Amino acid sequence: MQKLVFILFLFSSICLNTFGQKNLSFLGNLQYNQKVNDIWGYTDDNGNEYALVGGTTGTSIVDISNPTAPTPLFFIQGDTSIWRDIKTYQNFAYVTNEEGGGLLIIDLSDLPNSIDFQNWKIDTVGYETAHNIFIDEFGFAYLLGSNIGNRGAVILDLNFSNKFKPPMVGIYDDKYVHDAFVRDNIMWTAEVYEGNFSVVDVSNKQQPIILARQRTSRGFTHQVWLSDDDNYLITNDEKAGAYIDIYDVSNLNNIERLDKYRSHPDDNVIPHNTYFKGKDFFFTSYYRDGVTLVDATKKDNIVEVGYFDTSPLSSDDGFEGCWGVYPYLPSGNIIASDREEGLFILSPTYKRAAYLEGIITDTSTNTPIKDMRVEIIGTNYIKESIFGGNYKIGVADEGFYDVRFSFPNCKTIIVSGIELLEGLVYDLNIETNCQIPVSINSIEEKKPYQILPNPFKDKLSINIDQKSKLNSVTIYNASGKEIKKVKVNENIGRLDFLNNWDAGTYFLTLEFEHKTYSETIIKTK
Repeated sequence: MQKLVFILFLFSSICLNTFGQKNLSFLGNLQYNQKVNDIWGYTDDNGNEYALVGGTTGTSIVDISNPTAPTPLFFIQGDTSIWRDIKTYQNFAYVTNEEGGGLLIIDLSDLPNSIDFQNWKIDTVGYETAHNIFIDEFGFAYLLGSNIGNRGAVILDLNFSNKFKPPMVGIYDDKYVHDAFVRDNIMWTAEVYEGNFSVVDVSNKQQPIILARQRTSRGFTHQVWLSDDDNYLITNDEKAGAYIDIYDVSNLNNIERLDKYRSHPDDNVIPHNTYFKGKDFFFTSYYRDGVTLVDATKKDNIVEVGYFDTSPLSSDDGFEGCWGVYPYLPSGNIIASDREEGLFILSPTYKRAAYLEGIITDTSTNTPIKDMRVEIIGTNYIKESIFGGNYKIGVADEGFYDVRFSFPNCKTIIVSGIELLEGLVYDLNIETNCQIPVSINSIEEKKPYQILPNPFKDKLSINIDQKSKLNSVTIYNASGKEIKKVKVNENIGRLDFLNNWDAGTYFLTLEFEHKTYSETIIKTK
């Protein structure tokens, strides 16, 4: 044991000097002789805290009551799998994997002394594997991405008298479900291959009812999590350079994306799992970038205010680095799993961002500019203006900053010495001159489409490159409200829009098979 403590102390000293960190402080680390995957937390009746860590060949249980000296207690061997996901309910842990053996159920009630465990299967339907699991507050477990049917959500009742043999009580099998969140009998599903999340009423476990569906920004919906007040949903698309989206879901008839966030926007970093802490902050396991902490107090301007790089020596743009994060321990400590570096215990500092907001206008046409790049110089804080020319950005540390506003064929503007203060909004409107119309821009950039004419009066046409697969075209008005959406199921050469819209500025989103484009169009009288 003395040797282990010495290794942890030495590693702690290295971390303090080499691991990039802001508002997330290093407490402890435990390394493994294999790659790890998911992580979850558990607290016993005496207040002792534990980390449950998925490994390639099994499940590790670690006592982290002393966070500076994590102590491994048990390792339960299982089928070899790079995917192993863990959740807890009462004094039990439930572990899934994608290779076989069924659902591992672990009795944790006698920790730290001993454990009991069994593998569970639904013999009548041949259950063997699942990608993930979620357990709601009523004690119903949802096996996600299992080998059953369309690989949706198999529902189990964990309140059954035999805790090692929970009965199957229902199934949602409309789509493959990669991950899910359930509260108050409403299930929010991440349907990764469909590229959307669904909202499903599971009050009747045998007859789930779909209430709404929403596509996410990059069309590869990997995971979802709901805020504590039920009004906001965060989602992530597990793709290089993709976003974490935040949606207002208080009205299912009008789900609205309020903002989207990326760590290191100009790099191809991939987000993995993200979790609300209360309703105003969330944590993300961000693969190569480690753990990130985001201030979501302003839901339409979410800003990264903390990070801890669990893999400082890795430059991999793929799926190495931080896999999972768990921010719900009573102590307030955060635990995270890094595929190569093992278990981390961290201490967070919650703080508000400092905000910069305004409207960007093209003086040559007196119209707002969408997708103008807004960059706080010398930082990784970069965003683009949205519908109506609105931009919203922020920084973790208050101070004086220079800000660059740039867009192809527009005059770049740099504003120097802006003082941004924690928790406050600095309002700054920008005017610039853009001489070249959007349609000419599109031709010069060799985009797979051409919008003609623009501006237009009665008819708008989109010519489409026959070699490119267009999935959909969505039209928004200047305030960002969707007014028309056309889904395309086959290769076409042209789309025509005849309309009676009011004169003004509109925005198009053209979603192709491999890329999504945005354009501004003008309707004249």
